[in-house]
This record gives sequence, C-alpha cells and structure tokens, in this order.
Amino acid sequence: MRAPLPEDEHLRLETLHRYQILDTPQELSYEDLTLLASEICGTPIAAISLVDEDRQWFKSILGLDVRQTSRDVAFCAHAILDKEQPLVVEDATQDARFSDNALVSGEPGIRFYAGTPLVMSDGHAIGTLCVIDRVPKTLTPSERRALQVLGREVVAQLELRRHVDVLERTVVALERTQAELRRTQREQLDLKDQFVSHVSHELRSPLTPIYQFVTILLDEIAGPLNDSQREYLGVVLRNAHQLCAMIDDLLDVTRAQTGKLRVDRRRMRLDGLIVDLVSTLSISAGASGLTLAAVVDGPLPEVIADAGRVRQVLSNLIENAIKFTNDGGRITVHASVPPDQPGVVLLGVQDTGCGLSAEDGQRVFEQLYQAENAGERSRNGLGLGLHIAKTLVERMGGRIWVESTPGQGSRFSFTLPIFTLAPSLVPLLTPENLSHGTFAVITIDFVNQSGQAGADEARRAMHAAWESVQASVHPSMDVVLPRFGSAEAGETFVVVAMADDQGAARIVQRIEQRVARCDAVRAAGYTATLSRAVLCLPDLAPPADRDALAVEMAKALSRHLDVRCQQELV
Repeated sequence: MRAPLPEDEHLRLETLHRYQILDTPQELSYEDLTLLASEICGTPIAAISLVDEDRQWFKSILGLDVRQTSRDVAFCAHAILDKEQPLVVEDATQDARFSDNALVSGEPGIRFYAGTPLVMSDGHAIGTLCVIDRVPKTLTPSERRALQVLGREVVAQLELRRHVDVLERTVVALERTQAELRRTQREQLDLKDQFVSHVSHELRSPLTPIYQFVTILLDEIAGPLNDSQREYLGVVLRNAHQLCAMIDDLLDVTRAQTGKLRVDRRRMRLDGLIVDLVSTLSISAGASGLTLAAVVDGPLPEVIADAGRVRQVLSNLIENAIKFTNDGGRITVHASVPPDQPGVVLLGVQDTGCGLSAEDGQRVFEQLYQAENAGERSRNGLGLGLHIAKTLVERMGGRIWVESTPGQGSRFSFTLPIFTLAPSLVPLLTPENLSHGTFAVITIDFVNQSGQAGADEARRAMHAAWESVQASVHPSMDVVLPRFGSAEAGETFVVVAMADDQGAARIVQRIEQRVARCDAVRAAGYTATLSRAVLCLPDLAPPADRDALAVEMAKALSRHLDVRCQQELV
C-alpha cells in the first residue's frame, strides 16, 4: 500500500532539495553510520534513505546493490509520517500496509524493518536511517534508542554538510567580490594617477615660464628693479617654488598608492650628502634668521638607501624645521651609529621651534594631517610631506619618529640600515656550494659612452640592466650585491657566485647575452664590460660556522674590490 503524503509534503520537499544531497557520491561518514546501525541492530541490511517526490534514494546502503527504488514501495515513505518515533515492522507479512509490497513478496524479501525519521532543523522529515532483515525480528529498547541516536547523527552530518556548502559558496562569493573590489580599486588608483599626472603637467606648464620670467626680472636682465619690485618678485618666486613642491607631493602620494613610487636602494655614503644639503639649505635658514649646522659622528659606514630619497626626506625635515622655528633659533642635523643599534645609521633634525603636542606627535605622519597650533605657516603645504617621508624611510628599511616638547622644539629622527656583505652571503653557504672550495667575483661595469642620456633615461636603463643581471644568476648559488655608483655616469654591479672559473665563465656568458638583448641599455648609450676573478674559500676549521665563514668571505671580497678599485684609479 502506498503511503499517504505528509501534511507538510510541499515544504518537506523544499527542505530536501535545499540540502542538495540527492544523487551525490558516497561519503565515508555516512557509510560508517550505516555500518554502525547494521551492527548494533544485528541486521544484514541498513540504509540512509531520502524520500523524493517519486522515489527513495539511498545516500548510503549496506547489503543491497541498489541506489534507489520507487516511492510507491518505500517503507521509509511510511516512516516519515511520524516524526516523533521510529517505525518498527517486526514481520511485514503480518502488516496490512506491507503484506502485498513487492519488496516483501519478491526480492529482497523484507520481513523486518525499523526506520527512524531524519528530522531537519526546520522540523521537516526528509528520509530515514533504517535497518532491514529477511526474517522477523524484534528490537530491544537499547537497540531502538541507538538507532534514534544514530539517526540524529545522520541529521548532524547533513546539517554540517549544508553549512560547509553554504560557507564555501559564501567564501567563493566573497573572494569574487574582493577580486572585483581590488580590480575597481586598481582602476580608480590608475585613474587617479592619470588625473594627478595630467593636472601636475598642466600646472607645471604655466609655472615654468613664470619661474623663468621672474628669474630674468630678478637678474635685472630686463632692466633695473627698485626694492619694492624685487620684494614682490621674490614673493612670486617663493610661491612658485611652493606650488611645485605641492605638485611633487601629490605625485609621490599617488605613486605610493598605486605601487609606482620607486625607491632605488643601493650602497651609498651619507657624509657628503648631509654636508652638501646643509650647505644648500643654510641660505634659506639664514634668510629666516636661523642657524643651520650638521653634527656628523663620522666617517659614517655605508648604508643601503636611495640617495635621492634620503635627500628628499632630510630636505623635508629641515624645511619644516625652518618653517616652524622663530628668528634666532637653531637647527641641527645629527648623524651617527647609535651604540644600542649597531646595524643602522641614525639621522635626526633637531630644532628650537614651537614643538608639538602629544596628540600632534602621534598623528603628524598621517596623510593630510596638519597641527592646529602651528599657526598660519602650517597652511603653506598640503600636509603630505611627513607622510611621504615616513613612506620613503620605511621602503628603505628604516623607521621614523618624532620627540617634541611644546614651546621647546622637536627632533625628527629616522634610521637607515648599514650595508654589510656577510648577511648577503650566508644563504649561499650550503654544503653542496661549499664543496667547490672557491667562489667567483664577477663585475659588470656599465659606462655611458655617449653622455647624452638624461637622468630619467639613465635610471631606467640601469634598472633594466639590474634586472638583466638578476635574471642571469641562480638564486640559490649566486647573489647580486646592492648597486653602487651614479646611473648618469655609469654603474658597477657585482655578482658573487659559488663556482669555479669554468662556472663563472658560463655566468659571464649568460649576463653578456641578456644585457646585449636589453633595448633600454643600448638606447641610452651604455656599454658593459665584464670581468671575473676566482677566490679561495677561507680556510676555517670544520665544522665551520656559516656566519663566521660569511664574515671571512666578506673580508676577502672587500679586499678584492678595494684592490680592483685602486687599480682602476692608477
């Protein structure tokens, strides 16, 4: 006899389909529960049956080689009518509902059936966990309770499966949304970059002739000036410089946001840069009635930094100090290697100006932030300079901070990492690499023969050359040392390779081939000269400490490079 439809049939089917379990592959968790039900109840057949509109489909079945049957003959279609307790049929031949059932009179010859309904979280029964036998049987109370417990575990597995499925779809949708958001942000940043670049170009176009004509007038090429005219033209020139500085700040901030702000880290010395910068800005400080001096605990060791960006940061800090220090004040640029931080050079700009409050000190590096109590002078910019300085310092591997007392002045400090060879060599010192017994030093000298390349073209050419050299070496056996030299005049790159002379020759050949194919290098008028030398690894007692060996290698390498430079100077 076909079972009547449950009162909630429509909603029950909606629940069943919402779980998206029908016609899915077998899963071990469900197979285990079916096996456990069979063993506890002592039956040869057990199944997890899901009752669809016209069929019962088995998510898991033990003892029968079928995956579904018609709903018309399904015992489980009767079991889902009562959600509170299992349906137990001790002898199907004696039950009017099943005596003429094809599954009783024919294969598999069902006599005993017990099925506990699978009632989901919304209260609808979608199927059963059932056990079946070919002989009449009676369940003990403990077996009946165990079957119900296992049925609830099947429901828990189905609920978990659905939650995981929903979570996975949510994650996919979120990833898709995030990807779209990133794409939109990139597009917006690119548009912003294009807009700012266009606006900066349009603003610079009229500024250039303004600057030129004002300079011509101040130089009295067009005729003599009286004091008032000279004063007024000076105001125009200062404002033109200020507008140019604002344009540069806008460009740097936009480039930082779009990942286009280039920081070209290389070996450099700070002593000469500091002296030159202080000498240049002393004129501006003197015009404001201030004293600007440098205190350098030197000679300072080489650092890894971008010389142009270091100058930009220091200039910003010094110009800020000039802006916020009253007539008669003093500004001092400090540079030293702090005893408690031997791996960095510490630079500082100290003034006797108006100082900063505690809140201003915490926020002064934020984009567009300007201290409220700094007076009208704080409005002579966009509030981007210190934010850009922080970005540049961090990209050069340092950090920046401020110490200040209101009314007594401020000290802006930042660090730059000291260049040392040894840490660059440690990763190369593997047992396999050390088996060579030697290491090679390959130098690539780029010289600008034409002398016609502009600064930007020269930088692009040397950046392309650097990438060509990097692409020619093996990352686990060779290292390209940080760059040094001036792009305009030429640069020297140094490769340290764990190789003998034959291996070094192959590396030289690869570099020559890649550089020869580099259009930017050729177009800028550079030629490359390569040389190599093979040095013996330092003889340290085994087992050699990698750090100690790297230090000794660095010493040998430094001596080789020093001798080479001396030979070139002769």
